[in-house]
Amino acid sequence: MNTVSDDFFNIIKKECGITWDDEDTKARLEEATSNGVAEFKDMFGKDINIEEYGLIRRIFIAYCKYYYYDQLEDFEKNYASEIINARMNYEVMYYGKETEG
Repeated sequence: MNTVSDDFFNIIKKECGITWDDEDTKARLEEATSNGVAEFKDMFGKDINIEEYGLIRRIFIAYCKYYYYDQLEDFEKNYASEIINARMNYEVMYYGKETEG
């Protein structure tokens, strides 16, 4: 079971340089996307839309690529500032919603 739409899954697959179809590859990429969705919800909140164009989507695709190629420690180093920026943006947005209500 995949946690992203088929279209988005195919975009991630393409970004990973995967041009073939086999069950092992699909399972590994599904593991990357499922784990990524869970981690991004922890980082940014349950309401996060990883498929919406913008910074979060770009970071998510990179996360999946690094995950697929067993390079998550490099992802954390290379994308630390983008993750911090995105978190700050979401904290401001959520704070604004809470103070309005």
